[in-house]
Amino acid sequence: MQAPYNSPVLTGDEELNTPFATACSVGAPLDLLREILDRSVTEFAAYMKHKEAQQHPITEVQNSSSAAPALHAQESNHGERKFFSDMPGIPQPADATPASISAVLIDTEDATGQTPLLLAVGRGHLGIVRFLLESGADLMHQNRRGQSALHRAVNRGNVELVEFLVSTSEKKNTTNKAAHRTWMDLRDNHGDSALFYASMDNNEEIGRYLLRHGADRELRNADGKAFWEV
Repeated sequence: MQAPYNSPVLTGDEELNTPFATACSVGAPLDLLREILDRSVTEFAAYMKHKEAQQHPITEVQNSSSAAPALHAQESNHGERKFFSDMPGIPQPADATPASISAVLIDTEDATGQTPLLLAVGRGHLGIVRFLLESGADLMHQNRRGQSALHRAVNRGNVELVEFLVSTSEKKNTTNKAAHRTWMDLRDNHGDSALFYASMDNNEEIGRYLLRHGADRELRNADGKAFWEV
């Protein structure tokens, strides 16, 4: 970001982690997370206003053409098109309302495609994971390696976290069982679902739990192997 909106709460480190994402990763208190998020929303709203003023100066002739805000499209792992603002890793808000801005800041990606949710799951911060999902974090998101939040929770061997994520998906998709099963069976870049991760770690408890809650036992990964063969 250029002055006057070179905001410390929106500037990422060398891995594009914003202060909010870093706070989620290290397990900061929820009050601090809310404070950082609120300030980030305020700063991003100011940034959007600044960009709009640059795009449409008051002295501009009414019928002249002006460039549209810089948007960069990228296809997500599950086939959707996500548009990014000209700030690295930050999706383009639907509008300038605090709710829309908050939604995209919660799902900001770092250089490896990790969102605050995936970072918090990877560190086992259940309270922060709950806060992020209640705030609208994208449970379907996959990082550059194709890992979802469920992959990372299973890889960590955290039963409580796995159960919470699965329960959240089931509640969200009460009337859409297919959507829940799709989430359960998201595959990484090797074609492995979360069930494969449980098998690779010889974690029978988590493996049985995933099967009871909709994981597909018939899936084959990129090598043509079933979960019990890895």
